[in-house]
Amino acid sequence: MAVRLIAIASLLLAGLASAQTDQRPGPEGEFGKTIQVGRERPLYFTLKSAEYRVDRHMVDDYLWAPTEQEKLLVIHYSVQNSTKKPIDYTALYPTFEVYDSENNGYQMVDKLGVGLEDTGKRPKGQLQPAQTILLYTAFRVPNKAQCSKLLVLPSSTTEPVVRYKLDGKIAALKAPYADPADPAGLTMRVDVTAKLGEAYPMAWFDASVIGPREGLPGPTRPAPKGSHWVAYDASLRLIGTKAKSMLLAALPAVVTLAAGTEVPITSLHGLDSWQMLNQEMRPDSEMKVRMLFAIPDGAEVKSLRFRVAGLDNAWKRYTHSFMYDLTPPPAP
Repeated sequence: MAVRLIAIASLLLAGLASAQTDQRPGPEGEFGKTIQVGRERPLYFTLKSAEYRVDRHMVDDYLWAPTEQEKLLVIHYSVQNSTKKPIDYTALYPTFEVYDSENNGYQMVDKLGVGLEDTGKRPKGQLQPAQTILLYTAFRVPNKAQCSKLLVLPSSTTEPVVRYKLDGKIAALKAPYADPADPAGLTMRVDVTAKLGEAYPMAWFDASVIGPREGLPGPTRPAPKGSHWVAYDASLRLIGTKAKSMLLAALPAVVTLAAGTEVPITSLHGLDSWQMLNQEMRPDSEMKVRMLFAIPDGAEVKSLRFRVAGLDNAWKRYTHSFMYDLTPPPAP
């Protein structure tokens, strides 16, 4: 199987919003306490923990990543065979819905997005009587959403659901991803403050900006009139088992000048030539690239915003941005 960034039209905005909460009766669950879910296909279920994340969600060779307007809610739980016979189990039930404080509902990323905690693979085969397995799954939710309720849905639509209150139970985002203006830690920063040379998760890449390319000849073609070429090197490691093409559209980098003007990337190259880059990356490989910008003469570069495009098979859907401070140090 190959790594796939799952693209489902109905899930493009962090999951399918439900009209209203499922009104079926059912008990309130508590974190850490085991409860039975379902009657026709019963399981003992325990919700272990929940957390907000902004990197990626992987199960087997499938990958889901939040766009710049989203974050992930990841839940960790266990299921146990509550019967006296072995049962076939591939994590197709229970399913889940999560609701925010405004009662907007969101589905799981996909039924394929349930993995075993110890292997990252989908469960396959049989659950023996009393056997317990640890699982995780995720939801794509809006960046500013405050998830307040989780519903655990049995295999039958006529059976009771289990409801969990999530307020105060979800681990907040951590630095450098959390917006310092949000003391609750629920919101991702618009631009994450990044350090040169440090890798950050961007969908199917772990990517880093190494720094400016200095002391080497520039491209043979002249820069546009009134400007000069400035290049920055970056490193990208491809995550997973599927090859990926590296080309200009995948890295819509932008530099911001001291005057506030933004200058988009002009072209993308390898480190060994100034030919336009369009190269396939092998799985689990690393590539160093050179980003070229036409900077107005006399202008000072302040920062570089780095992100990856192509989420949900759309070039205009981006990962979160990482901002590198390129302001020259003060003179001694």
